[in-house]
Amino acid sequence: MPRKLCLLIHFFILLGLQKTVGQVKGNFLEQSQSLFIEFGGNSLLYSVNYERMSGSRGFRVGYGYTKKFFENPTFFVPGEFLIVRGKRNGKLELGVGLTYVRVKNVPKTLKNEFYLFGRVGYRYDGPNGFLFKIGFTPLHFFAVHHEKLKLVLPYAGASFGHVIN
Repeated sequence: MPRKLCLLIHFFILLGLQKTVGQVKGNFLEQSQSLFIEFGGNSLLYSVNYERMSGSRGFRVGYGYTKKFFENPTFFVPGEFLIVRGKRNGKLELGVGLTYVRVKNVPKTLKNEFYLFGRVGYRYDGPNGFLFKIGFTPLHFFAVHHEKLKLVLPYAGASFGHVIN
């Protein structure tokens, strides 16, 4: 994995682990952290993710790996900024992000790629920290070195995890 990408991932993880308190109009923002597994979505197959929410805004970073995709070992590192709307357990979740894809054993021009994605979904924060998310996640895949490999793919994902306060 390129050195700059590793540093960026570590920065986001350390940023998420910092204890912060914000204040808006006299009310303290609700802080939460989540760990969850997503099937489909930003990493196409699956990923393990860390999410940090501060009030209605947050970010997430994840990691996925498979030996079956592209017929070669493939790593996925999704990063996403989120906005959550709603006052009850079920909320609207909107997001935008970038996923880094690294494919082993392929020509150098196809090894490192990125794709943009959006998210429109439903988020359920249940009792005892249960977390369920489902959403539409269209992907804009663009091969950096190959003009003909650009495409938009309608996609979806579902996540299960736990909220840690």
